[in-house]
Amino acid sequence: MAREMTEKSNIRLVGGGISHESFTFVPEYMPKRPGIQQYGQEALDSNRGTRTNLGAMIEVCEREGVELIPTVYGSPASKGRCLDESYYSMLNTIIEGIEKAMPIDGVLLLMHGGGATETEDDLEGHVVEQVRKVVGDKIPIVSPFDMHANIGPKTMKYGTFYCGYDRYPHFDSYERSAEVTELLIETLRGKIDPKIAYAQPNMIITPVMQKSEYYPMKAVIAKVHEIEAEPGILSATCAAGYPYADVPYPGVTMMVIADGDKKLAQEKANELSQFIWDMRLDFLARVVPVDRAIDMALAEPEGPVVLADQADNPGGGAGAQDGTVALKAMLDRGVTNACVLGMRDAEAVAKAIEVGVGSTVTMKIGGKLRPWVGDPLEVTGYVKCI
Repeated sequence: MAREMTEKSNIRLVGGGISHESFTFVPEYMPKRPGIQQYGQEALDSNRGTRTNLGAMIEVCEREGVELIPTVYGSPASKGRCLDESYYSMLNTIIEGIEKAMPIDGVLLLMHGGGATETEDDLEGHVVEQVRKVVGDKIPIVSPFDMHANIGPKTMKYGTFYCGYDRYPHFDSYERSAEVTELLIETLRGKIDPKIAYAQPNMIITPVMQKSEYYPMKAVIAKVHEIEAEPGILSATCAAGYPYADVPYPGVTMMVIADGDKKLAQEKANELSQFIWDMRLDFLARVVPVDRAIDMALAEPEGPVVLADQADNPGGGAGAQDGTVALKAMLDRGVTNACVLGMRDAEAVAKAIEVGVGSTVTMKIGGKLRPWVGDPLEVTGYVKCI
């Protein structure tokens, strides 16, 4: 939703971001992930001119003559949930940056929406609650959200408005970050008066059925855009939710921003919620068992055919890329013209390095990090390269 904005004014925004998709079912023995952070001017300099969330925010602010005061951006150290020590270090950096920069006009956050810490089920709600304590009731606090956001009540209570991704895979993160930045600037210039409302239909949708280019989610996003085009509506979002989180409010949230009309926003959020609820049976996953998937792949006259193990998807937080179920099934069936894209196994890599390139080695691979994706599998292989 790009808008023409030529008026310049002395607007000062503080920016910062704590972004994490928290898979809360990680076993205690799993190793810690260190997280990645960028601080202050370095964050702006390294993201300027890029097609990232922060790159979009920088571009809009610089185009509009708006000062963006950076604090910290990135993800905390985690072990499924974000570790409190790392999380609070980032949060305190944001809070201290706001206090130092006061007086300011707005807070432009960059959050995922699916975060949880060791002590907070709603990372984003906690962030905006703490920021609100510092800036008071009148300064707007906004953020883009990932399509897999789990929206909690504190997030909606203390934040001003949010714009969520429309696409999964997330090809529109840049556009949505630009959108929320533009709406914030328009708000501060007095051009609009955004009022947000939300509705939750009590649905948890597996990511397999969240893909926005395919029915049924494609139909939901079309309805979102239909409502977004109606008079008085500034933005609409279907946050499909992140299901791999043991928190009180996982699942779908519909958010609608109307111009000065809270009642209209709530009516349209309710309409979207009812729309997806009426389609709920269409969102039941129809997955293919491994043996049947192999039958279908072998029957294809041409390849390649990709077998995607959704339970071992490291990009979604649930997997560690060391699953052996599909590989074992292919070996049991005698499949030969096939390969495994990747197998995360530090012990196996060390063993391959030990025996050296050109050697044949028998060892157990995979199944060492997530108990639900298969047991370690003994294989014999040739070390082609390292």
